Amino acid sequence: MSSEDKEFIRELFVYKKIGRKQFFLKQGEICKYCGFIIKGSMKQYSEDDLGKENVINLYLENWWVADRESLLGSKPTIYNIEACEDTKILMISQEGIKEMTKVTAFTN
Repeated sequence: MSSEDKEFIRELFVYKKIGRKQFFLKQGEICKYCGFIIKGSMKQYSEDDLGKENVINLYLENWWVADRESLLGSKPTIYNIEACEDTKILMISQEGIKEMTKVTAFTN
């Protein structure tokens, strides 16, 4: 990978720390970022009428995290995504994903 490619990618991603029990995404919000977990873990869940959590997904280190339906459809999510422990992620916006896709489509 060239230094120009590395710089292009570096500009698309934002580094963020999310503390334990803090949210990456809350129910009713529109998912604007896809995250890559460098360190830590997260869970995606819904809550029933009694407030009980129903875990849908677990996201571990070296995994991507997002509500794909909300991200791609620009509609409010029905899920919460919460850090299970202190977590470090790289985030990329939907626009950044499109930009990266355009570039990789022409290089392959």
